[in-house]
Amino acid sequence: MIRYWLTPPAADADFDAKVTDICTLYREAPALAAGIVYAATDEVHQLFVSGRHGSPLDWLIDTAGVVAGVAIALQVARARG
Repeated sequence: MIRYWLTPPAADADFDAKVTDICTLYREAPALAAGIVYAATDEVHQLFVSGRHGSPLDWLIDTAGVVAGVAIALQVARARG
C-alpha cells in the first residue's frame, strides 16, 4: 500500500504535461492582457481623432491577432525545445 503512494501512476505524466501547459499560460498571460488592453485603448483613442472611429469589431480582430501571435510564439518555443 505504501508503495502505491510513493510510485505515481502512469497517468501522472499526462497530468505533468497539463500542469506545464497551465504554467506556460500564466507566464504568457501578461502579454495577452497587455495586448488586449492596448487594443481597447486604441479603439477609445480613435473616438477622439477626426475621421476615425472606434469599433468593437476592430477590437475583436486586434484581440484575435494578439491571441494568434502568442499561440504562434508558444508553438515556436515548444518546437525549439
